[in-house]
Amino acid sequence: MSNFTIKQKKFIDYYLITLNGVESARRAGYQGDYSTLGVVAHENLKKPKIKEEIEKRLSKLAMSADEVLFRLTEQSKATLEHFIQFQNDGTFWVDLDKAKDAGVLHLAKEVKQDKKVYRDKDGNTETTYRTAVKIHDSQSALDKLMRYYGLYNDSTRVKTWKDDIVQALIDGRLKPEDVKAAYADSPDLVAEFFTLANVRNDAD
Repeated sequence: MSNFTIKQKKFIDYYLITLNGVESARRAGYQGDYSTLGVVAHENLKKPKIKEEIEKRLSKLAMSADEVLFRLTEQSKATLEHFIQFQNDGTFWVDLDKAKDAGVLHLAKEVKQDKKVYRDKDGNTETTYRTAVKIHDSQSALDKLMRYYGLYNDSTRVKTWKDDIVQALIDGRLKPEDVKAAYADSPDLVAEFFTLANVRNDAD
């Protein structure tokens, strides 16, 4: 980045963090009000060398589509089992070392630890820590995966034996009279088959 001024270098660095031109210009040391900084940001982002540098560095930071899907798949399988250590008496505690050893520590969305200090009447103190971990929402990850793979479709339904019969009627592999004979005790079902297959029911 030797072809850039110090402010331009800072502008690029901050833009990769904020993705906000005005804020990046302000942090980089450019002077002026919001409108002035907006003009500076606009001019910087139009400069071919700055634009090229930002795009090059963003491409290195960005995940590939395969990596995104892989991470979502991991999150969809996330479980607290890897983060909890159980005792024989049924008690348990959050064990981050266990999760780290299992290679799933990145599945923790949030880790919080509360510190409490107890003091008895004699002035003795005891410090306890309470750790809580929140993992990524598996249902949310599954939802994103289903949307990506196009599994949400109002017309999508489980194919049943009825669908096979309807398709056979449409293809001509089954004759209407054969269906009538096979389901003579279920005229409503026969009518349903014929309606779905757009076959004329001579009995109507």
